[in-house]
Amino acid sequence: MIGGTGNDRAEGVAFDVAGNIHLTGTTFSTDFPTTAGASQRALRGVRSAFYVVMPPDLKTMLVSTLTAAAAPTSDERSRRNPE
Repeated sequence: MIGGTGNDRAEGVAFDVAGNIHLTGTTFSTDFPTTAGASQRALRGVRSAFYVVMPPDLKTMLVSTLTAAAAPTSDERSRRNPE
C-alpha cells in the first residue's frame, strides 16, 4: 500500500476524529514516497523513521515525511561492535 523498494515496517497506528489514519514506522527504502512540503524527503543513513497520514478511503497520502535517521537496534549495534 505504501512504501518503497526497501524494507519498510509500520510500528504504530492511530486514528483521528476525522477517521484519518496516522502511521509511524521505519524505512530502509531510498525511494520511500513523501508528499510536497515534507520536512525530510530523503533517507538519512541506512534507515529513517516515517510519519504518514492517509484519509479513511486510503486513496492518497495527506502527509508523508521521513524524520531523521532512526536509532540502530541492539542487533545492528552488536553487528557493528562485536564483543
